Amino acid sequence: MDWSKIIRWLKCAAAPALAALLWACAAQPQQTVWAERVGKMTYQDAVAELGPPDRTWPLSEGGFVAEWVTRRAIRSAFATGPSIQPSLGTAPAPGPFGPRERVLRLSFDQDGKLTAGRETVR
Repeated sequence: MDWSKIIRWLKCAAAPALAALLWACAAQPQQTVWAERVGKMTYQDAVAELGPPDRTWPLSEGGFVAEWVTRRAIRSAFATGPSIQPSLGTAPAPGPFGPRERVLRLSFDQDGKLTAGRETVR
């Protein structure tokens, strides 16, 4: 066994692996800490940053909740279609182990100021 060849191969493999790891870390979206924005952010600020919400509903004590779907579940013919055999390249079915929706819910008071924010998966 020639250890110099093994060490040289490991050095060559380490650089691309490290580059891929750094790229993956940099590509991750930054998570917003909604608690820091409570009382400062308005509904108009949220719409300017996120676009129109997917749905809104009033709260009994006044104010309202706005919901944005930030990542939609993947639906495919494999999950619902007529064929029994999936074709190559079909996405996995959503479910307990498949992709699900990521939802952002922001609560606002009567004046449109942020009172709470939460990101969930459903």
